[in-house]
Amino acid sequence: LRGAVAAAALPAAPAQGTAASVPATALPDQLVTATVRADAPGRSDRAPALRRALGIVLAKLSGNPALEADARMAALDPAPLVLDLSYEDVLIDKPLRDEQGTYDRPFLLTVRFAEAGLRELLAALGERPWTGPRPRVAPMLALRHRDGREAALTADDPLVDRARAALTAAGARYAVPIALPLRGADAAPAGAVAVAGRLDWVEAEFGWRAAFELGGQSWGVSGASLDEA
Repeated sequence: LRGAVAAAALPAAPAQGTAASVPATALPDQLVTATVRADAPGRSDRAPALRRALGIVLAKLSGNPALEADARMAALDPAPLVLDLSYEDVLIDKPLRDEQGTYDRPFLLTVRFAEAGLRELLAALGERPWTGPRPRVAPMLALRHRDGREAALTADDPLVDRARAALTAAGARYAVPIALPLRGADAAPAGAVAVAGRLDWVEAEFGWRAAFELGGQSWGVSGASLDEA
């Protein structure tokens, strides 16, 4: 549900190329850190993983999710910007299954980047840090599951645990707080930006078709996973 979160928060982000000065206050670690999937430590995929992490951080820091897929990212070398990194074995509680050991196990790579370098890179890309308050986003969404069940995405319905987890992850990805309604509520929580919409599982697309609306603007996606919608 990244599309619902990012597009709802984007209007509050600083405009691209805005010339106003940005206070050089220290940024919280949340805005300069990202976690991505990677192979075992030392494997050859570290550079692409670092680049994915940098794209997430730049999108989160600027409020512009398009930076994640920006073609200019392919030419960047993230290594000089890395302050520290760590690996977490996703299968830490599972025994090794073959002679290749940890090489075939998935890991989570958490990377923290240098603030000064990120600011310089954003400026080179025509962006600037989003240091102001971020709006709480309240997705008021209906879901139609693969088996035909209809449900509202709420904070307290166990039938939508997977969608709620995807939404929480999207909020963390872009550092945007999420405010879900309770079951039976017909309005967004006070002070939150309400995003209306629905997600339908479409078998022919083997994915979710999502449609969202906010302030007269509409957007959507088809054939997507819950994370991508």
